[in-house]
Amino acid sequence: MPAAADDTAVSDTAAQPDEGSETETDTDTETEDFSDTFGAAAPAVPAVRPDAPDHFQLDDDSADIASSAEIDEATREAFETASDLFEAGDFRGASEALRQVIDTGILGNDEAEALFMLGTAYLRAGDHPLAIQVLAQGLRSFPTSDFAARSILNLADALNANGQRAEGCRLLSFVPVEYPLDTEAISDASARSEQLDC
Repeated sequence: MPAAADDTAVSDTAAQPDEGSETETDTDTETEDFSDTFGAAAPAVPAVRPDAPDHFQLDDDSADIASSAEIDEATREAFETASDLFEAGDFRGASEALRQVIDTGILGNDEAEALFMLGTAYLRAGDHPLAIQVLAQGLRSFPTSDFAARSILNLADALNANGQRAEGCRLLSFVPVEYPLDTEAISDASARSEQLDC
């Protein structure tokens, strides 16, 4: 238990503004920039697309296309199986299946959802440190996904369960600022803030 107390002390200290920095006088509306917290930044897009290396050749062989379609289909089926386990409440089984699917690195647009489900599965299974790690990773990688606001809510829950209430409260204040159109998430963040006495 002393480790949790130390984590709380560090979090509370880290949340205080540096001396000499500008802060708003109304502390109820004071929040840090979300992108600073999770390291999200606009991707750098080169003005000119670089040439492919000489050793790289594009091959339109239909056999290669067929095999890549099979990999995608297999990944899709594995993801659906993991989703079914999650929906059934088998969070240990879901977390193992989701971790395997995410580790393939070929989920594409479904990776944000997979990270949200994996972090939530860890949270529901009581593995709060892993839940914090995975949900934060999802927010850093996909700060504008459909699962971002709900990831913040679950991350706040995981932090609170891990003895880091102040950090959880601070995250909840980001929801209306970063996701002003997600009324359900804003309502949930407000309810959680009241429960945590933020």
